[in-house]
Amino acid sequence: MFNAAQVDGAPELNASPPTPLDPTPTFDRFVAATGAVVRMGDAAYYLPSRDEIRMPNRTVFRSTEGYCGTLSHELIHWTSASHRLDRQLTTCFGTRAYAAEELVAELGAAFVLAGLGIAPEPHPNHAAYMAGWMPLLRDDARALVTAASLASRAAQFLEAFSQPATDTEIAA
Repeated sequence: MFNAAQVDGAPELNASPPTPLDPTPTFDRFVAATGAVVRMGDAAYYLPSRDEIRMPNRTVFRSTEGYCGTLSHELIHWTSASHRLDRQLTTCFGTRAYAAEELVAELGAAFVLAGLGIAPEPHPNHAAYMAGWMPLLRDDARALVTAASLASRAAQFLEAFSQPATDTEIAA
């Protein structure tokens, strides 16, 4: 294998990176498959009392990946409902339980985006957001492992909506 610059007569290569594919259609199908109610709002959050997600318009996000990451985060919170994965969201901001759920949601969002091929590597924003909650969890050595396990379970729960039904499931 040689660098093209080292080969006489090699064709000129386009130095600009390829245009990334728009992840919107894949992501939109994924979100629709979950059946989650997503309404327009002034901020991004999951509202447990109404079992719905509020999201600002896509145009307020700096990138498609930012929008997808934020909605994935809220979808992970959505999985917490008692009739889904039953994680408690009744805790107050600033508590260890609140911090743990935020870690679950952010890790889960990274897992979802990687699973969809939208962001195969965690975005620096994921790490920065999670780092903000770490001081509340430093005294619990298992907190991050627990959060990662719950995040993985939530991401798998969401991904299951997009999987075709097996013959056994259809017969049931």
